[in-house]
Parts: sequence; C-alpha cells; structure tokens
Amino acid sequence: MEKTDHLKISVIIPTYNRKSELEKLLCSLTDQTLPPSQFEIIVVDDGSSDGTEEWLMENMIQFKAKISFYTQIHGGPGAARNLGMEKASGDIFAFTDTDCIAEPHWLEHLIKPFNSAKVGAVGGKEIINDEDPLLMRCFHYLMTSPLTTGGLRGKKGKKLAHFYPRTFNMAISRKAFQATGGFKKMFHAEDIELSYRIKQNGFDLVYEDSARVYHRRRNNLTQFLKQIFHMGKARITLARLHPSTLEPLHVLPALSLFFQFF
Repeated sequence: MEKTDHLKISVIIPTYNRKSELEKLLCSLTDQTLPPSQFEIIVVDDGSSDGTEEWLMENMIQFKAKISFYTQIHGGPGAARNLGMEKASGDIFAFTDTDCIAEPHWLEHLIKPFNSAKVGAVGGKEIINDEDPLLMRCFHYLMTSPLTTGGLRGKKGKKLAHFYPRTFNMAISRKAFQATGGFKKMFHAEDIELSYRIKQNGFDLVYEDSARVYHRRRNNLTQFLKQIFHMGKARITLARLHPSTLEPLHVLPALSLFFQFF
C-alpha cells in the first residue's frame, strides 16, 4: 500500500469555445481541500475562437493555483487530453470537463484509491443541483437512475455491466498512460475505450462515490437527443473495436422498443 499525500496530481482540462464555463470550473479547482502544492492545472485549448487564451492570460492570476496553458489545432478532446498528459508533471492525471464544477473534496477523494499500485483508473460521481431547471434534472435522472442503463452499469453492489470511468470525473495513473498510450482519436466514448484498455493491461478500475462533480446537463430536448444519438454511435464503434465491451444491458432499450411494436 502507498500513501497518496506525496503524489503530484495534474488536472487536465480540454476546452473548445467554453470560456464562461471554464471560469466556473477553475474557481472550483482553486477551492480544493488538497494542498495547492500537490496539484497543477493544465488547460488545453482545442482551437477555440471565443478568446479563451486571451481571457485566461489576463485573468490567470486570480486563480490561486499553478495553471499551464497549451493550444492545438482542433483535434477533439481526446487529442487535447493526450497533449495535456505529455506536458504534465504529475504521478496521477485527473480529468474533468468545462461543464462541470468540482466539489471541494473532489481531488482529495479521487486519488484515494491510488494508494494501491494495482489501480490504473478511478471514476467519481456526477451530481445535479436541485435548483436546476426541471428539464435538466429529468435528463440527469435518465442518465443516472438505477432504472436506466446509466445507473445500472455497475458502481456498488450487484453489477449488471462493467464500470468504466468517464472523463467528466476520472483519474488515471502515469503508469496506465504509459502502458496504453492514452486516448484514441475518437470524438465520443474515448474515455470508455481507454478505461477498457487500462483494464486489459492488468490494472484495476475503481469507482469512488465520494469524489463528486456537479455536471450540468443539456438544457433542451434537441441537445439531449443529439447527445444520446452520439452515445449510441459510440457504443457501436466500441463494439467493433472491442467486442467484449458490448454487454446484454446495452441492448435492453432496443429490445424493449422492439417488443412494443412486435
């Protein structure tokens, strides 16, 4: 067993035209209970056109944390995260997205499972604000309820499907990055694909319920349906790359729809 209080953490944030969201996320990261000396923040701009770089350079001093900034030609979030890991100095790479706000204990709890050298990746919990609009709360329920595939995919207790950490709330060890080479060039489900390869390389995947981020959901039906459509396409891509990632739980919605009509 290893202690985690000596580990250096690199928080890697990809961003693309999300300047206003980025500010809220960075504010939440400066309020972490983990000592500022133990982590760095790396922002990788994926070719934004909203003045993200200029804004961050002007306002970086207000965030009481070490922040590094890199930019790349638009290549997707996976490529941005890979660039961040290549530039990072940490033993652990933590990921979250600009539409998230980290709770104060997020990092402290997210790295706890890494006291075991067998752990390659850790995923945390996504929460919603009770004051969010009803539609956003409904979308959150559909994505996380124990009555849906999102809630059933295996966290605690009986597992109907394997749990794979997702990049809105995820950390991997440097060793896991070196063993896998990082994210593949995929615009959707690249986090599940990487988690799968981390496990195939002999590492454990761990769910840490106490590591929590507030995850803002889509605020209209069109955006939500578009997200679901891309998730469905990604599931097919994953099944082609790694057939064993397709589990019975994933086809239940399609089967239930089929039996309604036949």
